Amino acid sequence: MSLVRLAARISAVHALKGRLFEGTEVLDSEIGAIGLGPDGSLVAESESRFVAVYTNDGQALIREYEPRALHTGGTCEITFEMGITAAMLVRDPETERQQVMAGVPGTDAAFEFYLDMVGRQIMDALSDPANDWADIWRALCPVVVKIDRVRTDDAQQVRLAGHQIKMTCQIVDDPVRGTELEDGGAFSRFLLALDALGSSEADAQASLIRSALGTGAGLQSVKRSRTLGLADAESVALSGIEQLDEGGDPVESGTLVVEVDGIGTSEAK
Repeated sequence: MSLVRLAARISAVHALKGRLFEGTEVLDSEIGAIGLGPDGSLVAESESRFVAVYTNDGQALIREYEPRALHTGGTCEITFEMGITAAMLVRDPETERQQVMAGVPGTDAAFEFYLDMVGRQIMDALSDPANDWADIWRALCPVVVKIDRVRTDDAQQVRLAGHQIKMTCQIVDDPVRGTELEDGGAFSRFLLALDALGSSEADAQASLIRSALGTGAGLQSVKRSRTLGLADAESVALSGIEQLDEGGDPVESGTLVVEVDGIGTSEAK
């Protein structure tokens, strides 16, 4: 699992909190928020209005000179799934009528209106320059490649309406284990923001992520090896760094002979 993919999802969740209509819950990775019941009808697991954020497919294209670049970011699909059912309506204290929100009656058209408005709030939250979590999300996902919007509804038992926003993003490369994070970089800011939440869950997440990253002096040779997925000998050959044996003594290198048609041969140690 890509750590940047994980960080992008968590950042999006926190970017939405407090930015949606009152009473709309933001869920992290509730993949079954809208699913199928035993009879095949759509059901909503949440008892309140919700937006569930989770990650789907992703793809990383490895260039030919990076044969094992396992930390390449590539693309990631982040899905925002929102839903409302008739059971989530509110009652007007004066008229006793069921409403989607104040002044908006609980009709099918009002369901769609509410979901469209929430979709707009999601976009506003993620593009808000004053939203610190959204700023981290934008740094982790510098390019939005494609946005798909999907609608679903069901009226077999409890009326339900749901929308999905599937956002395909280009994400930055994963941090390489054993190297120091860049001060002010996207991932460093993400970890500091997790620390600032001050919750036991956020502290545990930050601790586990840091343990996965390890620590190191940021040696260029180590970074190159892990970034490109190189063996020690391959890294040494590329960097020109002297290779040592188990006893710490230099390993004698052989002679490399390069032959080019029409030019001749060249030898190098």
